Amino acid sequence: MKGRNTIRNILWGTILGCVFFRPFIFEKTLYIPNLKLEGILFLASLIYILNARPKISYNSLDKIIFLFFLTVTASVLSSPHKNLNAALQYTSLFLLYYITRISERQEKNALLLTIIISAICISLYSLYGLLYLSRYTLEYMHQHNINYLFAEEFLGRRRAFYPFISPNLLAGYLIMVIMICVGMFFDKLKTKNLHFYISLICISISLVVLFLTKSVGGWTVFIICLFLFMLKSGFLNKKMWFLFVFLIIMLGVIIAIRARSPQYFTKPSFSVEKRLTYWKETANIIRSHPFLGVGIGNFHLKESRTAHNSYLQIWAETGILGIVWWLWIVAIFIKRGIKNIFSRKEKYFYAGIFAGGVSFLLHNLIDFSFFVGQVAFLWWIILGLTTHKDMLD
Repeated sequence: MKGRNTIRNILWGTILGCVFFRPFIFEKTLYIPNLKLEGILFLASLIYILNARPKISYNSLDKIIFLFFLTVTASVLSSPHKNLNAALQYTSLFLLYYITRISERQEKNALLLTIIISAICISLYSLYGLLYLSRYTLEYMHQHNINYLFAEEFLGRRRAFYPFISPNLLAGYLIMVIMICVGMFFDKLKTKNLHFYISLICISISLVVLFLTKSVGGWTVFIICLFLFMLKSGFLNKKMWFLFVFLIIMLGVIIAIRARSPQYFTKPSFSVEKRLTYWKETANIIRSHPFLGVGIGNFHLKESRTAHNSYLQIWAETGILGIVWWLWIVAIFIKRGIKNIFSRKEKYFYAGIFAGGVSFLLHNLIDFSFFVGQVAFLWWIILGLTTHKDMLD
């Protein structure tokens, strides 16, 4: 029994290491490091689940996720261009959900602290990139005649995005972490333990970086989810309304800053127009391949490799079954998340978890972080936390 616990602890430590480094590695640009990380996470998670087999109990969500996994696997295998790396990534994400759900309370606390500490490091690295790396990167691009307009916009307009490929992806990641921390902050307001102080530090730094992403969509989603948290937690009062007025003013400042850009492609209106175009093209792909889809990793548009709407892209890549299973997962998450807020002792924590998950779902209406493991891993952890019977100490 002691040996089994030792193996479990080693495996959990390995998983925590993968979780810590996951948001630092973008799979497209750091292919080999990402492949190694996914491989380690896959093996550690699989062995962990096998080691914990006597404690496994299946619920309806597990079955739907399994069906979704089978659909994704079939999509990969039936595609003429098999994206095995994508298959490994999805498998690792599904396993990450499940190990979160079956983990012990102490392990879960360690997982939450790892996520928060990693987010603090991400925020500090992003600030470092904004203050120092952006300037040198821009100079390097000019010296070597590298023309990439969107990268020049991120760098020249002083938008935070490191270590992600876009400010919007960074914003989506930060919002989930912030909402988790907000829930933990209020849950531990009386005891003021380690979770409380770490959450406060993370909220403070991450909010600054979130503003510096200058992501209109990200900031809008954040305001909506914070409002949702306050509403479900019973915190809506006059002071909170002043806070929301302030946040809306900040959103207006971001829009004004973006709108003043001399280049049209950097303006918010350009993003809206492009997204509408992408959605129409994606709808055409769905009409051409409604049942089986085009296959995971085989989605292409004239000017983009993403639809900037993950729901449409899931349908386009995996077919009708893929989108049905995904919407079913979303419905169960929303139903269980609301139930947790009103039935659990740690209602603030559950409200934060729920708001963090909702932020991912809303943001993917206008973006593609579902397909980026660097961000999506956190959603699957949130899903695992939502369906677990035990939470914080």
